[in-house]
Parts: sequence; C-alpha cells; structure tokens
Amino acid sequence: MKVVLALVTMSVLVLGAQAIQCHVCNSLKVNGDDAKSGTVACDAKSNTTCGAGFDACATFTVKYSATGGKSEAKAHICGKKSEEANTKPICDGYEKIAKSNPGFKSFSCDAKYCQTDLCNAGHAAQISLLILAATIGLFGLFF
Repeated sequence: MKVVLALVTMSVLVLGAQAIQCHVCNSLKVNGDDAKSGTVACDAKSNTTCGAGFDACATFTVKYSATGGKSEAKAHICGKKSEEANTKPICDGYEKIAKSNPGFKSFSCDAKYCQTDLCNAGHAAQISLLILAATIGLFGLFF
C-alpha cells in the first residue's frame, strides 16, 4: 500500500511540474472605472498552459495620461524569466501606442515575473495545495 501511495505522490508532483500555467487576460481602467469592452477577465477561463520555452508568468502594467484623462492597462501573459531584465522593447511598444493618443502627457510601464502556476493574477494557492498534499502523502508513508 505504501508503494502505491509513493507512486501516486510522485506522479502528482511530476505532472504538476511539467508546464507552467498562467492567466492570459487583460484589464483596462479609464479614469478609474473598469472598461466595459476590450478586456478578458482573469478567471478560470483565462487559465492557460504555456507552450514550450515559457517558464514564467508575467504581468505588464501600463499607465498613461492624456488630455482626456488617465488609463491603466494590465496584461497577464506567459513569459520567459530570462527576459525579465530586458522588458524595455515591450514597454517601448506600449509607449508608442500611448503616444499616438491626442494630448499625450505621461507614461509608465512596469513588469513583474513569477514562476509558479497562476501566479500572475493573485492565485498562487494552487501550487501550495499541491505541495501540501504531497507532504501529507509522504508523511503517511513514514508514520
């Protein structure tokens, strides 16, 4: 029985470590109010198993102001931890779009990377529960 429990525990850990899952979604606030269109909610439907080569989740937060007011956009995506140190090209692209708005005034771009499942939208508990279940299973093997 303990051998079966050990095999199940190891299978769960291996399956849980294969590919990172990230939220792939976005949000937009204009003058502090949520935009009604052009967004994808960060919920269970936005959970995405990232493709080969992606080892992190990323969140880009872009804020800009123009004559018409202030906007804040967040993009939650699959990413590569190795690109964390050089987010300038991506932020430059966002800035180019922001500058195309009439009366452009200011711009800021921030990127955050993380390496646990669904960590880019505040839902990091899934991996913690996986580790907790494995610990309980292994604890049962020895006591």
